[in-house]
Amino acid sequence: MIALITAFILYTLILIGIGAYGYKKTLASGDFGTGNRTMNYWITALSALAADMGVYLFFGLPGAVYLSSTECWTVFGLVGGMWATWHFIAPKLRTRSEESNSSTLTHFLCTTAGDTHGYLTIVSSTLLTFFFIFYIAAAFSGIGNIIAYTFGSPYWIGVVASACMVTFYISVGGYLTVALADAFQGVFLLSMVVIVPLITAWNLAKTGVFSGPTDYTAFTPTTIGIGAGIAAAVNWGLGYLGMPHILTKFMGIDSVKNMKKAQYLGLSFQAIALSSSAIIGLLARSYFHTPPASAETLFLHMVMEQCAPLLAGFILCAVMAAAISSLDAQLIVCASVIARDLFKAKNAHQEKIITRLSTMAIAAIGVCIALTNTSTMYAMVRYAWSGLGSTFGPLVVMSLYAPQQLTTRSALAGILVGGLTAALWPYYGPFLATAPLIPGFCSGLFVMYALP
Repeated sequence: MIALITAFILYTLILIGIGAYGYKKTLASGDFGTGNRTMNYWITALSALAADMGVYLFFGLPGAVYLSSTECWTVFGLVGGMWATWHFIAPKLRTRSEESNSSTLTHFLCTTAGDTHGYLTIVSSTLLTFFFIFYIAAAFSGIGNIIAYTFGSPYWIGVVASACMVTFYISVGGYLTVALADAFQGVFLLSMVVIVPLITAWNLAKTGVFSGPTDYTAFTPTTIGIGAGIAAAVNWGLGYLGMPHILTKFMGIDSVKNMKKAQYLGLSFQAIALSSSAIIGLLARSYFHTPPASAETLFLHMVMEQCAPLLAGFILCAVMAAAISSLDAQLIVCASVIARDLFKAKNAHQEKIITRLSTMAIAAIGVCIALTNTSTMYAMVRYAWSGLGSTFGPLVVMSLYAPQQLTTRSALAGILVGGLTAALWPYYGPFLATAPLIPGFCSGLFVMYALP
C-alpha cells in the first residue's frame, strides 16, 4: 500500500508543479485560450493524443473488445479519422483561426458563418457545454473507480478529489498548463498501456494458459457483426472532425509548417496506444476464467494481480493521466467558450475570472452526474462523442471548404439538426442505434449545404 500511495503522491506533485509553471507563463487572455499559439509540434502531438484518449483507452475499449471482438474495428476507425483530421482539417484551421483572431473553435465557426446577432454563438456554445458535461462525468467516474478499487475508499471520494485537483491546476494555468500536462501524460499513458499487454502475454505464455472465449472472427466475411463493426469504425472516425478539445490543439501550434511533423508523431503514438488497448481486451479472454463483474474494470484487475505494487501504482496513475488529460482539455474548452463567447468578457482579467468560475461550475455538474448516473463510462463517452461530432463536424467542414455557401441561418439549422439527431437517435432511431453520429453528421451537413 505504501508503494501505491508513493506513486500517486509523486504523480500529483508533478501535476501541481506543471500548474505552478503554467501560472507564471499565463500573461494574457490569448495565453489562457490557445497558449498564444506557441506550442511546438511535440507538445501539440502529445497533448492531442492525451486529450483524445481519456478513460476510453483503459476502460472503454478493452472492455468492449473483451465482450465483442468486432469492436476491434474501432481502432481502424479512430486512426483513420484522426489521419483525415490531421491532413484535411488541422492546417486550414490553424491558418484561418489566426486570420480571424479566434482563440476558441466556436468563435472561429460563428465568425465564418457571419453571426452578427449572436444566436449561433449562444446555440453552439450551449450544445458544446451540454455534450461535454457527459464526457467530463465519464472521466470523473473513471478516476473514482480507480481510487475506490486501489485504496478501498468510497467511490465518491475519488470523484470529488479528482475534481478538486483538476480544477486547481487548470484555473491557475489555463491552456499552457493543460498542454504541458497533457504532453507529459501522453508519454506516461503510452508507456504504461504498452507494458500491461506485454506482461500479460508473457505470463500467459509462461503458464500455457490460453483458454476461455475464442471468438476472434471480427474481420472474416462470414461474421454477422462485420456491418456493425464498420459502422462503429465510421461513427468514431467521423467524430474527430467536430471535437473542440482536440481541434483546439491544432489552433495552438506554433507554425502550420510543423503540422506534418506533429501529424506523423501523433498518429504513430495513437496507433500504438489503441492497438495495445485492444490487445488487452483480447488477452483478457484467456486471462479470466471467470468473467469480471464489470468488463470496464478488467484492466484494473489485470494490473493489480500481475504487477509489483510500485509498478501497479504508476500504471494506475497512467489511467488517471488518461482520464485527467481528456478531462482538463474539455474543461478548458468549455470554460473558454463561456467566458469569451457567451459572456463576452471585456478584458483579460475579467475573462480569467469568468473562465475559472466556469471551470468550477462545470466540474461540479460533472461530479453530480458521475455520482448519480447509472450508464457505463463507454456509453457516456460514445453519447458525448456522437453529439459533438454531429454538432460541430459538419460546420467545421463547411467553414474550411465551402465558407461562401455558409450563412448564419444554414449553420444554425445544421448544428441543431445534427446535434439533436445524434442526441435522440439512440432512443428513437430504427437502425444504427449504436452509431448515432452517422445520421447526425450526414443530416447536419445536408442541411448546411442545402439551406440558403
